[in-house]
Amino acid sequence: MILKVLLTAGVIALVWFVARSRGRIDPIKAARDAARAVSEAQAARNPSRSPPPAKIEDLVKCPKCGAYGPQGRPCGCEKA
Repeated sequence: MILKVLLTAGVIALVWFVARSRGRIDPIKAARDAARAVSEAQAARNPSRSPPPAKIEDLVKCPKCGAYGPQGRPCGCEKA
C-alpha cells in the first residue's frame, strides 16, 4: 500500500517537474498575474466606483404550497 502511494507521488512529482521545465506552468502563472495587475490598475483608476447595491425584495408565502417567492410574481405551483 505504501509502495503505491510513493509511486503515485513520484509520478505526480515527475509530471510536475517536466511540465515546469517545458514552461507549461509558468505561463499560466504569468497570465494570472497579468490579469490581476490589470484589475488592480482599473480599480486604482476608479476608487469611488463601487458596484450598485443589490435590489432587495420581500418574500411572501404561497397559500397553496407554502413556498416563498417575490411579491407580485406567481408561484411555481400556479404555473403547472
